[in-house]
Amino acid sequence: MGIRSASDAQRLGSVDDLVVAVVGDIDADEIERLARHYIGTLPAGEPDTYVDRQRPMPAGLVQREIQLAEGESAVLQLYQEAPIDVTPLGAVAADVLATALSERLFLVIREELGSSYVAGANVNGITVPDQRFASSVVATLDPARFEEIHATMLEILADVAANGLTEAEFEQATAIRTTDYNRVANSHMISALLSRRHVGDEDVLTQARRRAELARVTLEDVRAITAALYGEGGRIEIARRP
Repeated sequence: MGIRSASDAQRLGSVDDLVVAVVGDIDADEIERLARHYIGTLPAGEPDTYVDRQRPMPAGLVQREIQLAEGESAVLQLYQEAPIDVTPLGAVAADVLATALSERLFLVIREELGSSYVAGANVNGITVPDQRFASSVVATLDPARFEEIHATMLEILADVAANGLTEAEFEQATAIRTTDYNRVANSHMISALLSRRHVGDEDVLTQARRRAELARVTLEDVRAITAALYGEGGRIEIARRP
């Protein structure tokens, strides 16, 4: 097959850090043939370099406010990081934490206070340019109740930092993740394949590996991440309100 035209070469010849992952109902020999005759015909580039533009987390509190147009929903986002090695067990513990924390935020901010359509958390392991876990806690809210919701979100984070999850929260989150990890889609396989460049074969997080780590994860594993993320480190707060 090969590069068929000058436009193909122009479009793909300057691609930097090209990684291709193929999943689905296709024979491995066919993938190799396509790779040799198409991707393999791209001109070799110079050895790759990069500039690390990742800003370090602030030592204290940084607050930013974004003005929205009248009638738009107000949003409060709290972002925190912890410089912890991202292991398969830690990544699964972070998934459990995100599930449990999202549920608590939903129950308190939306159900009890009745002030939000959206309230939840994401906790992700980041492997490049350095290893760390990052947490983003978000809620939409009535601008008139901004201070109340802000204080409530901080109270929840302070509690999980000091005390971790409850046994009931841990069990519920583990059950939810068990169901999630038993689903296998092409996107899961693509994610695992693309991660090999950064984590190595021994730490690739397939769904099967996630299930195995979930069977090992403990409440203390999750508590270690909550303490590191929501303890005394820096925090970035972004408020979007009219």
